[in-house]
Amino acid sequence: MTFTDLEQAVKTPYFFLYQIERLFPQEKPAHIHTQISRFWRRGLIDRVKRGVYLFLPVVMDEFSMGQILRAPSYVSLESALHTTGIIPDVSAAVTSVTPLLGKTYKTTLGIYNYHHLKKSLYFGFTPQTDTAQCAYNMAEPEKALLDLIYLKKIKNLDSYRFNWQGVNKTKLTNYARRFPQWVKEVVQ
Repeated sequence: MTFTDLEQAVKTPYFFLYQIERLFPQEKPAHIHTQISRFWRRGLIDRVKRGVYLFLPVVMDEFSMGQILRAPSYVSLESALHTTGIIPDVSAAVTSVTPLLGKTYKTTLGIYNYHHLKKSLYFGFTPQTDTAQCAYNMAEPEKALLDLIYLKKIKNLDSYRFNWQGVNKTKLTNYARRFPQWVKEVVQ
């Protein structure tokens, strides 16, 4: 397997090691591992976590990488609120929620923080596609706000600089019904 063979076989800016083993069944797994390691040392690919690689230079959105690192998940909290214009502050990391255990990844695309959210609160997001046609999920502004209040245990919104014009109050109230009572009281 040459690097050209790899590029032609993989149609996305990223790939999984198991995927390469299936695309090249005539190659021994040990040979594939050796080739991937050589491509990495030559700076042709980057390893973002065990078994997950990116072609260099990176052409995908940082939010799409978040979906690849930990699925299921969706971009929420500060990242979603800034992207939708609800807060002016830019988060240093991509913040997402997942029904899996929370975890942090440090990659060449940035830092990814995943916060655990129970399954009953895992809703309120829409699928998005970046310029490289890679998919990810983005929280609706109302859900990102509720996730922030709930996960960061915010009791009062007075000290926050929110642009409320982008928030649908009816949707916020409807979504808040699924959260604990104290969250409902914060948004009222």
